[in-house]
Amino acid sequence: MDMAQLSFNDEDMLAGLKPWVLCESPSYDPAAVNRMQDIAAHDLAVMGAPIERIPVHSSIGDCIRARFAHPQSDQPDF
Repeated sequence: MDMAQLSFNDEDMLAGLKPWVLCESPSYDPAAVNRMQDIAAHDLAVMGAPIERIPVHSSIGDCIRARFAHPQSDQPDF
C-alpha cells in the first residue's frame, strides 16, 4: 500500500467511513461484531492486505489480522 496514493478528500474519507459508522456492533453481540469484521476485512483486503480471520470464542466476535508488506523488502511486515 502506498500511503502517498491515499485520497485525503473529505468526501471520499466520509464515504469510506460511513459503512463502519453505520454498522452496529455491540461487543455482547457476536454476530454484529462479525458483520463489522466483514466490513473491515473487505476494506483491508481491497487495500492489499492478506486477511486472516481468527475465531476466538463463540460468545464473542472474531478477530481480523491484516498484514501490509514493509516498503523495504528486507524489513518485517507491518
